[in-house]
Amino acid sequence: MPPAPFTVESGACATTNEGTCVASPNYPSSYGNDEECQITLSGAMTLTATAFNTEGSWDKLFICQDGVTCSQGTGQDGVEVAYSGDTGPTNVVTSGPLRWRSDYSNGGSGWEGCAQPAPPSSPPSPPSPPPRAAVPLSLIHI
Repeated sequence: MPPAPFTVESGACATTNEGTCVASPNYPSSYGNDEECQITLSGAMTLTATAFNTEGSWDKLFICQDGVTCSQGTGQDGVEVAYSGDTGPTNVVTSGPLRWRSDYSNGGSGWEGCAQPAPPSSPPSPPSPPPRAAVPLSLIHI
């Protein structure tokens, strides 16, 4: 059996569905104020939210985009994408990490996201064969 895609490194987020999903603290009930979670993935995954309800613009799930090392910043550095309100990730390919952060007031029912292994990248196309030389008709013997 492959390893579970998610590991909650810190905070009260929890894995669900035998580790194939991860959720905000207390999901599906309301999450609390001033919460933070750090979540890593076991490899490249396609992540989709099955539910998403957070305080818009304030309580955010940050997802690192592949190919770049994410800072532990605010999500405004161009490599982390922030999700909040009722718009969660859909078919986002990432190797993580994910970060959850709620502010000091107003919450929601939270979120749950599930992962599937990302499709393998396509192998490069084979090189084109060299063009064939044309044989002049005068050299063809019948």
